[in-house]
Amino acid sequence: MLDVVHRTAKMKTHVHIAIDDDDPMFIRYEDVMEHHGGDGDRLESGPRDGLVGWTNKIAMDRIDDYGYFGSFGDDHIPRTPGWDKALIEGIERMGGTGITYPWDGTREDIPEAPVVSADIIRELGWFLHPDLHHWYGDNVLADLGRGAGCIRHLRAIAVDHAWEADQTSKDSGEKLAADREAYFLWRKERMKDDIEIIAALRSRVLQPA
Repeated sequence: MLDVVHRTAKMKTHVHIAIDDDDPMFIRYEDVMEHHGGDGDRLESGPRDGLVGWTNKIAMDRIDDYGYFGSFGDDHIPRTPGWDKALIEGIERMGGTGITYPWDGTREDIPEAPVVSADIIRELGWFLHPDLHHWYGDNVLADLGRGAGCIRHLRAIAVDHAWEADQTSKDSGEKLAADREAYFLWRKERMKDDIEIIAALRSRVLQPA
C-alpha cells in the first residue's frame, strides 16, 4: 500500500499506520516503514484499540495539521493516479466541508474508503463513531453525508479493496453484533442531532462574506 500511495498520490499525502503493540508482525511493520515510508509518514503503536479507536486517535491528535483525513485499510490499494487530489477536490466543490469516497470494487452506497474534511471531524469530536469498534462506521458517514447533503461518490476514482480473511478480520467479526446494535441506537437517538451539527457547519462555510 505504501509503495502504491507514493507512486499515485499527487499531493503531499502522509500515511499514518496504526499497529497494535502486541501484533506478532510488529517488527516487520517497522522494517517496512523504515524502507518504504515517505517524508511525513508515521507508524503509530499502542495497546489494541480496533479500527475505530485508532482512526479517531490519529485524527484527533493531528486535527490541526491537516485539512482532510482519509481512512484506508491496509488492503485498500489506490489505482487511479491523483486519487488523493481528486477526492479532496470533490469536497472543495461542495464548499470545503464534506465527505467523498472512491469506487472500491464492492459497494457504492457507503464510503468504505472515506475522505472527510477536518472541520467535520473537529465539530463532531470523532472521525468514526466512537461507540463502534470496527463495523458500521461507513454507514454512519453515509447517513451523515446524505442527511447534510455533503457526500459524493467519485466512481471514476479506483481504490481497490483487496480483502481476504485474516486474524484481524476474524477478531473484528466478533464485534459485528455489538456494532450493529450501536449503529441502530445511534440512528434512533443521535443521528438527527449530528446531521444538524454538520448542516450548521456547512451553512457557516457556504455563507457569503
